[in-house]
Amino acid sequence: MMLLVAHAAVAAGVAILLSRFHRSYQRTYLSHWGYAFAALAALHLLELLPSLVAMPRGFAPRWIATLGAAYLWVFWLLLGTYEVTTGRAVAPSLQRKMLIAIGGTALLSGMLFAWDPAALYQRLALRVGLRHLLEAFALGAACLLLVRSASFRHGLGPRVLGYGLGVAALQQIHVLVLHLVPISGVSPLAYGAGLALFDLVVSVGIGMGMGIWLLEEERRNAALASREVEHLAYHDSLTGLPNRRLLLDRLDHAIAQARRAEEKVVLMFLDLDRFKVINDSLGHAVGDELLCAVSTRLKHRIRTGDTIARIGGDEFALLFTRVTRPTDAVQIADNLLRAMRAPFQIANRELFLTTSIGIAFHPDDGDQGEILLRHADLAMYKAKEEGRNNLQLFIPALKEGALEKLELESELRRALAARELALHYQPLIELSTNKVIGVEALVRWPHRERGMIMPDRFLPIAEQLGLLDAIDDWVLAESCRALRSWQTRFDVDLKIAVNLSARTVQRPDFPFQLQQMLDESQLSPASLVLEITERTAIQNLEVGTDALQRLREIGVGIAIDDFGTGYSSLSYLRQFPADTLKIDKSFVREVLRDTADRAIIRAIVPLAHALGMRVVAEGVETEAQCDVLRELGVDQVQGWYFHKALVPNDVATLLGSGAAKPALVAG
Repeated sequence: MMLLVAHAAVAAGVAILLSRFHRSYQRTYLSHWGYAFAALAALHLLELLPSLVAMPRGFAPRWIATLGAAYLWVFWLLLGTYEVTTGRAVAPSLQRKMLIAIGGTALLSGMLFAWDPAALYQRLALRVGLRHLLEAFALGAACLLLVRSASFRHGLGPRVLGYGLGVAALQQIHVLVLHLVPISGVSPLAYGAGLALFDLVVSVGIGMGMGIWLLEEERRNAALASREVEHLAYHDSLTGLPNRRLLLDRLDHAIAQARRAEEKVVLMFLDLDRFKVINDSLGHAVGDELLCAVSTRLKHRIRTGDTIARIGGDEFALLFTRVTRPTDAVQIADNLLRAMRAPFQIANRELFLTTSIGIAFHPDDGDQGEILLRHADLAMYKAKEEGRNNLQLFIPALKEGALEKLELESELRRALAARELALHYQPLIELSTNKVIGVEALVRWPHRERGMIMPDRFLPIAEQLGLLDAIDDWVLAESCRALRSWQTRFDVDLKIAVNLSARTVQRPDFPFQLQQMLDESQLSPASLVLEITERTAIQNLEVGTDALQRLREIGVGIAIDDFGTGYSSLSYLRQFPADTLKIDKSFVREVLRDTADRAIIRAIVPLAHALGMRVVAEGVETEAQCDVLRELGVDQVQGWYFHKALVPNDVATLLGSGAAKPALVAG
């Protein structure tokens, strides 16, 4: 009786411990094992019940409950072992079916005790034989799962648990044989007590194996997590390549070795051209797959011992050691350019990609890893400026340019905050009357030390700094205010054209802000023309068209600037909501000598007129150019032949004169 109490107490203690482990670690196999030991505790309590409560020897409910507890003990034990060794969970629906089958088996076998008491012994042998046979089978199956698992060879817990289950299975077979072939000359009471004590030791061993298994698993998981954290600290999570940190570590090591061997170290900085377009149009999933494909292609183009790293975004770096001649590095980079031009097969699409490469050498271009990486980066940006899809070597002038750019970035922020930018205005001339019918607002930066800085120099910097929206808003507000002042002062029907970036035009709140500016300045929308370059307009035709259509509804004019330098597609020209076409000055410059340029203008003018658009020619510098453009049917012109960009006071003087003739050319 005391052994049964001990059995029940030990099983209940293990069940409680496993249940708490399950709440802490959220392992489903722990819950199964916890249920198993709870069923084992219930089994021992049911076996103890006749000693505490008087009941008939063949009382069926007790036998049904006892058999059910025995079957549940081995069922949950086998279920937990299966999940922990295979890593696969058993579906809840299947678990419910198995539990129903167990209940039915316990009910049928337990009901054998509800009939003829004279045949009680035969039915007892059948009941005992069925129970121990099923227990032996389940325990043996669990043992076999453990022995065949990889964990059995590497952990103490799986071996303790596996051996315990194996011994328990043999014990069940031993008990089955005892019931079939009793041992003569042996006290059943003493032998039964010995078996009960042995069962208790085996149960404790199984529980200990489960606990050791859990602790070992947590230790392995902690070690794995530590290795993963260490790997992520030095590798890119998407491509698995070394990251910037590991690259610099290897770069410094390579530089130290190169100093001793008097060899060169080559660092290449690669940036994918137009990757943002692919990423934005096809989605980040396609972009990530493309980055992985790029990293694979690059890895196949480097030698063993060299390093390829992903620095971030679409930027990669390649480290080459044991290089003797700079021409070898140029040859490697040229091969990489050709390799990257081959199409990529991504998401059932054929994608084409090019790259820009900057190259820096140790010791010529730097004696530290960070410096070498920065110089290779500067060379890469030079490759971008030279038209992409090429390679550039670092030269000291790039560093000087980068320092100047950095200074300009800081100064531009201060200039914008202090309202130091200025607007100049270039008159727009109607060819049929030689009258000023409008002006184009041009932003300038009168720097106190560097002199007048033109927009092509500081606007790209503003775009990188995220200041372009603020500049566009200021230019637009100032232009509206100035035009309204001139209209009121000189009583003229004058228009003003303002160049805007695509980013500003496509801002969802821009039409509302524009209407506010017009209301505050009391300027008619018809007096304002918004200019957007042809290349910018066509990059996202659908978005750009919708955005400009909303602006047209306000009443402002729309002009396509620099026409001829971008796509010059007739299909988009038909769709675009524009009323003015501005021919780029590159066509006007050679209109006298180049018959092709003249033919292009001759074709553009009637096409634009047929679409209801006015035609403006930029960059007119001579009377002969003006005459040819008038002959070709151009409506309006602007350029130095008439006027350079004027400060506001000079615009007032010009408007007061009433006409724009060649004699009025400003110095």
